[in-house]
Amino acid sequence: MENQAEFAATYHFGKTTVNIITPKNVTEEIKQKVLDEIHTIGWKIIRDEMKKKMEEHFKD
Repeated sequence: MENQAEFAATYHFGKTTVNIITPKNVTEEIKQKVLDEIHTIGWKIIRDEMKKKMEEHFKD
């Protein structure tokens, strides 16, 4: 592939690969802010799923 994009970062979560593509003019501060937001959202998803499982487990 001739036009393959360069990735700013690549993360692997289980069977999922996340490739981050950023414009050349993004500062490290902005890049870190976006990564922090992704991290926060990911943990919210995990907490919500754990809460659902706990509620199902203790349902009468």
